[in-house]
Amino acid sequence: MRQLPLKTWGALVALLVVLGCGGGGGVTSSNSTPLPGPDAMTPAQVAAADRIAPMALADPSTVRLADGRTLAEVITRFGSGPLGAVRRPDEPLTPLDRKARLIATMIQEGNRLATKSNFPMPANGATQPAQNGLAYVYGGKSIAGRSTPQGACSQTKLKGVDCSGFISLLARTAGINLVTGTAATQSLPSSWNTKFEPEWRLEMKSIPAPAAASYETGDIIGWANHIAIVDAPGSVLQSNGYATGSPNPHATVTDACRANYNAPGEENARRGPRRFTIAQAIQIWGAPLRVLRITPKEFFTVQLRWGAEPDVDLHVFEPNGTQVYYSNKVGQSGFLDVDDVTQFGPEHYRIQEGQEPEEGDYRVGVVYFRGQGPEVATVNITTGSDTRTFTTPLTTATGGISPIPVATIRVTKVDGTYRFQILQGASRPMKVDRPAPPKDGQ
Repeated sequence: MRQLPLKTWGALVALLVVLGCGGGGGVTSSNSTPLPGPDAMTPAQVAAADRIAPMALADPSTVRLADGRTLAEVITRFGSGPLGAVRRPDEPLTPLDRKARLIATMIQEGNRLATKSNFPMPANGATQPAQNGLAYVYGGKSIAGRSTPQGACSQTKLKGVDCSGFISLLARTAGINLVTGTAATQSLPSSWNTKFEPEWRLEMKSIPAPAAASYETGDIIGWANHIAIVDAPGSVLQSNGYATGSPNPHATVTDACRANYNAPGEENARRGPRRFTIAQAIQIWGAPLRVLRITPKEFFTVQLRWGAEPDVDLHVFEPNGTQVYYSNKVGQSGFLDVDDVTQFGPEHYRIQEGQEPEEGDYRVGVVYFRGQGPEVATVNITTGSDTRTFTTPLTTATGGISPIPVATIRVTKVDGTYRFQILQGASRPMKVDRPAPPKDGQ
């Protein structure tokens, strides 16, 4: 065999390393510059993923978002599907609700795609083998039918997706027409932000990679050669498999390609859409090179939720002294979106669009207005990508408008930039010396 010149080998390697999970390209370490490294799973990565046993999918009723709601709660209240379709048109979605609905829809679709029994495929000739579940298809961006994988595995037609195809399907289910190109492209915040509708008031931000326990459900994790979504605290959904462009981790190319799809009866097949722990994903693909997080475009949001008793109220005292609550929903800088009197909430206080917050203390409290038994109020305060949760036991309904203190949001402005500090309890008393106004219908 004639030995190739060193220059020719270099050209071949350059060609091979761009053939990876999403079909080529580079990602960025900041917001717009290419990430280092090849865009292809290495033999060690393919083998490492194959060694990890299948992991059961998460139960949506137990998976909590950063705002405290479970995926099941969000879907029950607002439905799923494109953000433009809302189950309760009489109750406009807040940016925090939109974030929750978007993430819940994506995870719900990810679970559907990763459930093998949802996609049985009978054989159709020698080149279209029987499948038990979706396959890993390098270059696959649709599950409308079978497609021919790019690269070394092009001898068969399979129904399945690669990692970027998987993420784009989840996004499109939620109404985001995300590019179907590479994992590299999808790891850019701009790829998402250009597809968000202005009225959603959401922004995808690149954040420093957190500790494994601090990822939020819905975070997008990007590597130089892979992409995944955090489906629950501590785990990710993605699509993995053999493509081309690196030495074969199996005895033959046929074996490597054969492992990309699940034949009937192979319940433990380990390719295509599946779940890993974040620790396992980092073990396989290394430290993340980008983490993306959906962030509501608000200065801060205060959310109140409670249980099955009919009526708990959110009260916020603004720095100027204005009390924002059910009978005075619009303050100097912020407003209460709704007075929910039919169980659970949520109620939200936020800064009005076009306004800026006042400097000083926003004091947050709750009133157990009406109910029969003990209750628990849960208050989530979100500033940027940070959410803190406070729970307050409520013994008996008291009516009135003097709230139980929960937290304080301290607002300062330094060199034109707002800073927010969340403190437990109220910085000043919240007692009100006036009777409670009647509620609508009372």
